Amino acid sequence: MIALFAVTFFYRFVRVHVHNLRWGIGFSVLLFFAGAPFFGDRMFSVYHVFWPFVILYGLAFFSILLDRLDFSIDLYKNGLTGLVIGLTALPLLISIFLAPPAREPYPPYYPRFTMRVCELLKPNELVCTDMPWATAWYGNRTSILLPETLDDYYEINDYRKYISGLYLTTLTKDRPFLSGLLDGPEKDWFPIMMGRLPPELPLKRGFQLNGNDQIFLTDSIRWGTGGAAEEGGEDTAAGAPQEGAAE
Repeated sequence: MIALFAVTFFYRFVRVHVHNLRWGIGFSVLLFFAGAPFFGDRMFSVYHVFWPFVILYGLAFFSILLDRLDFSIDLYKNGLTGLVIGLTALPLLISIFLAPPAREPYPPYYPRFTMRVCELLKPNELVCTDMPWATAWYGNRTSILLPETLDDYYEINDYRKYISGLYLTTLTKDRPFLSGLLDGPEKDWFPIMMGRLPPELPLKRGFQLNGNDQIFLTDSIRWGTGGAAEEGGEDTAAGAPQEGAAE
C-alpha cells in the first residue's frame, strides 16, 4: 500500500479535490517524520493516523491499474486482486497465528510479586515504593512514592504516618549507575538496594524477589517458613541483621 501510494504522485487524478488532498497528505507525512524526532521516540507511533489515507489512495490507484491492463479473463483480474488483499492482510494473519506467547510484563510489573509484599501489610498500613500505582492497584494498600532522599523519608515516617513497608524495584535499580545511583537522586537508596541498611532505618527485616531484582523491607517478620520463596522471593529474614544487611 505504501508503494502504491507513492506511485500516485506520478499520476494526476481527474477530481481536483482528490488530487489536492493527496499532495496535502504527502506533505503532512514528510513534515511529520521531519519533526517527530524532536518530540521523542514515542511520537513515531502516531504515524498510524496516515494509514487510512495511504490505504485508500493505494487501493484507488490499484483499481486504476487493473482498468488500464484490461484483462480479457476475469480470473486474472480476480486473482491479482486477491493477491493484493492477501499481502495486505498478511501482517494481521501473522500477528494472530504466529505471535509469540504472551509473557508477564516484567520488569517491573509482576502482579504476584506486588500482591505478595502487600499481603504482608495490614490494610491500614503504609507502603513506600518506587511504583506506588502498582501497589495501590494490585495490592490495595495505601502507597506513597519513594522520596528523593532518606531525610524526606524520615520526615514522612516520623511526623506524617509510619511507613510499615519499603518496596524497591527495578525502576530504581536499573537507573544509570554513575549519574543516577552514585551521584544522582537515588544515591541514598543505592546502599539499601545492595543490602546495606542505615542504622536509623526502622525496617530491618526483608527479602529479595526474583534473585536480587527487587527488595522488600518491613519492621518485623510477617511471613511464615518459605512464604516469600513461594512467589520467587528469597527469604533471608531468619536471624538478626549483620552490619546493616537485610536478613
